[in-house]
Amino acid sequence: MSSMSLADANDGGSTCFDNPDWIEWTHAADAAILEWLNKKVLLRHKVSNIARDFANGYNFGELLMHMGFPIEMESLTNLRIPAAAAHNFRIVFPRLQQLDIVVNERLLTRITRQQPGAATYVLFQLMHLRTNLEMDSDQQSVEPEELNVDENVNNNDMSTDADTGHKPD
Repeated sequence: MSSMSLADANDGGSTCFDNPDWIEWTHAADAAILEWLNKKVLLRHKVSNIARDFANGYNFGELLMHMGFPIEMESLTNLRIPAAAAHNFRIVFPRLQQLDIVVNERLLTRITRQQPGAATYVLFQLMHLRTNLEMDSDQQSVEPEELNVDENVNNNDMSTDADTGHKPD
């Protein structure tokens, strides 16, 4: 995107979503997100249209569960009616905010109205959160020999002048 940043979508205003750069970004991001959802995440149902398939909030809940973030899935409904979407997002919205996903009520309204790019914006953030969590997990599982740590170093040998009572010259 040349004349705007991804963060410009935060307010959910029409200026962002009608911007040609945003529309171009959305098409590219949709392709990457569809591949991620359908080849790596594997939700219960194949996602073919992001705006439609995430409009009622149910798939956001399923994705959050898949990512390891508890959500009351038994309370969500996969009906495509406004009342179901409102109910689902009352459950999903606070969890998204807890995860520092940039989302507000205007953006949720755009998602429920299937505005192109609205659900994509939230999914893009979730995809990056998942990637960052996987990278953190990979770093934590590194074996000591991969860190080039000299296991022969004795921590007791790490004394300072203060420890030995020597005064600096």
